[in-house]
Amino acid sequence: MSYFSKFPQYLTNAGDRKNIIITDFFRRIRLGNTFEEYSVFLLPYLVEDRETPEMVSNKFYNNPLYHWVILAVNNIIDPRTEWIMSDKQLYHMIFEKYDFTLTVPDTSVFSLNDEVTSSNGGTFIVTDVGATSIQLHSVNGPVNLATSDFLNNETQNTQLITIVAVTDPTEGVHHYQDSETLLIVDYDVNDPNVVPITNLQYEQDVNEKKRVVRVLDAKYLDQFVRDFENIINR
Repeated sequence: MSYFSKFPQYLTNAGDRKNIIITDFFRRIRLGNTFEEYSVFLLPYLVEDRETPEMVSNKFYNNPLYHWVILAVNNIIDPRTEWIMSDKQLYHMIFEKYDFTLTVPDTSVFSLNDEVTSSNGGTFIVTDVGATSIQLHSVNGPVNLATSDFLNNETQNTQLITIVAVTDPTEGVHHYQDSETLLIVDYDVNDPNVVPITNLQYEQDVNEKKRVVRVLDAKYLDQFVRDFENIINR
C-alpha cells in the first residue's frame, strides 16, 4: 500500500553493464477535475497535537499506509512544511527562518557573512550590520544567546565582544497590525492601536490554520486508490 509502489518504474543502465529498475518518484499530481466527484465525500477533521498523516490514516482506514491519501486530498506535497507542526518543530523552524538581532558596543568589527561563535556553544553567520546592531543567523538551530556572555568573531579574530541586548528569532517583529481592524499596517508610534506581531505569533497563526484537513470517507477509499493508480501511470 506504499505511495511510491503506485508510481511507474523504468529499466535503466547504471553503468558497468548493470541494469536497474528505478521508480519515477518525481511524478506528481494534484487533485483536479478528475477527482472533483470525490469532493463531496471529504470530511473535515481537526488534527490533534503531534498527530501525523499516518496516525490519521490509521484512525480512519485502520491502516497507516494510506497516509498518502490524506496528503493527496489536501494537495500536500511536502508534509514537513505543509502539515501542522508540533511546538518543538515550529520552534526549530523559526530559528532556521529568522535571525537574531544583537546590540553590541562596536559593529565595525563585523562584516557580512562573518562566522561568529558564542560562549554558550552557538555558531552564527552575520546577515546584516547596522550602526548599533547586527543580525545573526543560527547555523546549529535554537541557541539562547541571552545566556551567552560574549561573541567571538572568528573571521576577524576578534575576542570577547560583549552582548548588550538580544532579540531572538521568536521575539523579532514580523509585522505591525491594527488591533481593531486586524489589518497589517506601518509602524506608527503615535497610534495606540498599532501593535507588533512577533515571528512566533505569526508562525503559530499560520501553523494553526493547517490543523483543519479533509479526509476521504472510507467507503470511497478503494475507488480513489484505483483512480489514482490509473492517473499516475499514464
